[in-house]
Amino acid sequence: MSRFITTVPLPTSEQAELLVCLIEEASEVQHRATKLLRFGASEVQSGQDKDNTERLSEEVGEFIHLVERCLKACLLNQQAVLRGQGSKAARLDHWLQCQE
Repeated sequence: MSRFITTVPLPTSEQAELLVCLIEEASEVQHRATKLLRFGASEVQSGQDKDNTERLSEEVGEFIHLVERCLKACLLNQQAVLRGQGSKAARLDHWLQCQE
């Protein structure tokens, strides 16, 4: 049985570091969204000065910044990102149970 070995270049160390940061930020967005869902938008966690909405918003901002950095580092394709936004919008319009 032969192993698959890629024939294309792997990410540079700088690109790999950006990808690690992107993964971390995605996880932090997930964490903050879960807290908002569990405890409510206006809940302020003990020892914090911001509510869950503010904290989630800041995490989303950090994630967006990492997306922009990944675009500049050629780790993402702008046209594909825009296509993804459009197709997600259409799917959400169709499948969301609670319409705006």
